[in-house]
Amino acid sequence: MLERVVDNLTTSPPVTFRVTRTDGLKSAVRLLAGARFAAMLYDSSSDATVCQESLGMLRAAAPRTAIIVLAGGEEMSHAEDTLRFGAQEYVVPSDFTPTRLGRLVHNAIERQKYGISIQDGAERAAITLASIGDAVLSIGVDGRVSYLNRVAEIMTGWRCDEAVGMPLNEVFNIVDELTRRPVPDPLARAMQENDVGTLPPNCLLVRKDGHEYLVEDSTAPLRRNDGAVCGAVIVFRDVGRQRANARHMTYVAQHDGLTDLPNRLLFSERLDNAIVLAQRHKRQFALLYLDLDGFKRINDSFGHGVGDQLLRSVAERLVHGVRASDTVCRQGGDEFVVLLSEVDGAADAAASAATILRTLSAPHGFDGQELCITASIGVSLYPQDGRDATRLLLGADNAMLRSKRGGRNGFAFAGAT
Repeated sequence: MLERVVDNLTTSPPVTFRVTRTDGLKSAVRLLAGARFAAMLYDSSSDATVCQESLGMLRAAAPRTAIIVLAGGEEMSHAEDTLRFGAQEYVVPSDFTPTRLGRLVHNAIERQKYGISIQDGAERAAITLASIGDAVLSIGVDGRVSYLNRVAEIMTGWRCDEAVGMPLNEVFNIVDELTRRPVPDPLARAMQENDVGTLPPNCLLVRKDGHEYLVEDSTAPLRRNDGAVCGAVIVFRDVGRQRANARHMTYVAQHDGLTDLPNRLLFSERLDNAIVLAQRHKRQFALLYLDLDGFKRINDSFGHGVGDQLLRSVAERLVHGVRASDTVCRQGGDEFVVLLSEVDGAADAAASAATILRTLSAPHGFDGQELCITASIGVSLYPQDGRDATRLLLGADNAMLRSKRGGRNGFAFAGAT
């Protein structure tokens, strides 16, 4: 039978094949392992057990080769079983006409190619999902988890095989960072609205062991070829470090590198806010412009390192000498500005200035030595001395210069002559 079939394949239209013959299973395995063949015809003249073992060996030797089983006589009883054993097709004696057999072999080859293509595509998709840096989680229409990639396993604390079939909220436990309340199911919303979406801001993913991640995400429904929604997928990532870096960069941009006080940029924002609030609530605030007396002499005599330490000590005393609602800023060099956010008038501002002078005049000790420093302060009041930042700063600066000319270690008001 096999000889007649082979002769038909080499001459049968519309497709003809170049055929190589082999005798015996071992010979066939060696031949398949050493060269690539589109198809192999296997004569199943054996019982089902032997046929299954033989097909397993042939499939292992050539996973991309279409195997067509030639069934006839007693073998017909297990011909369909060969498809489960690894064959792509089986043919019966009625198919042994030149044209029909050629088409059967050709179709088997095409189906084998298509099957391998699907398998390769699925493998590539799995490798891609396992390799990307974002976490990927999907659910079915029943709201139960159907897939987690490796990053999602790490972030949720659930292995994929553990999580599959679990309700989403048990695996993907999301709460609001501020209220600690559960966040509405983002994947259910994606399926209901049949559209992409995102989590609300400031969401925390609570891992299985209690560790928390600040996360951002994107969600989308999963659709079949006919467009029907069959589930949803969420891609999420840990943004805690990114947020922390952003906050750090903002802090650095707004603070003095030496004293860690707000710099001129941040102070300007706070002064503008103080003006707005004072206008709205009809209240007063004070601005103290401070310059250290004789700082250049200390810096020149003891060096810049000692001068820097003194500036840090002054900054620390200024911060501790005012309320938490007040702001101390280093303008640059040895100049500082203090914003007293609310005062009851000139007497209140004068008391604060006197306290600052007394605090700063106490000896500053570091590196086994003590240094004494005093300051001259100018005070301007809102709204008496100005209703905008420029006038208030200029008034306090001029008052500070008058205080310095008047003998130092004192303060003067912008409105005084």
